[in-house]
Amino acid sequence: MTKGDTALIQIVTDLEVNQDSDSQLQRLDSPLVVQYIRLTVTSASQSGYQLQAKIENVEVNGDETDLTEDQLSTITKEIGALKGLTTTTDFDELGRPTKFDFKSPPAMSENAKSLIGGMRAQMEMIAPSLPAEPVGVGARWEHPVSSVDSSTGVEVSGTRTTTITAIEGTKISYEMDLELKATSSSGGTSSEMRVESGETTGSVTGWFDLSSPSYQLESNTMSSLTYEIDGRRVVQDSRTTTRAKPLSE
Repeated sequence: MTKGDTALIQIVTDLEVNQDSDSQLQRLDSPLVVQYIRLTVTSASQSGYQLQAKIENVEVNGDETDLTEDQLSTITKEIGALKGLTTTTDFDELGRPTKFDFKSPPAMSENAKSLIGGMRAQMEMIAPSLPAEPVGVGARWEHPVSSVDSSTGVEVSGTRTTTITAIEGTKISYEMDLELKATSSSGGTSSEMRVESGETTGSVTGWFDLSSPSYQLESNTMSSLTYEIDGRRVVQDSRTTTRAKPLSE
């Protein structure tokens, strides 16, 4: 990649949540959230590159949900606060993120700020971290994953297993399997929620380009989370589908 390389990416997220709290079952089928993200290489060298991501627009599509107009309006307002969010991520020569910074718009609410962790996850999925040795079609490797949620104190660890399925010039196609587990939280900045356990499994197919920030993927994940909040024990299962693709300009 070279400084100034840019791509406009459309990311569509579909989330479905089933929750059991005190024997009361709840189901949330959230509206589709569509983000338009501008990726720009701000610096590049043999040791890595820096990538800026700016949310240029956010749309909410509630056509296939059971949400009322008032509920949809509230979600649209909260999600709309993400417009203008800018993040900067440093990657090393193997595509591993080493530093993540963000600048939020002045009007961003606290609820919207909680979604910034999702932006970091999207940046990490732009391209799989490559192994140190050269790889070709059929190569398969594991990459460890670990993080801590500062608001809950939850530690997440696991692996991403990547397989190269095709190489066409600088474009590399791949498949990825994801297995993550969350350990009990000791409490972060938010003392109301205590996580007992959690697990996420998923799969990703897509491609990335070694010569530009352009990429495409489809990700499907299933998560299970057990936590306590306000004296109640909650078991939550969720399914998330994410599709990203470059747009022509």
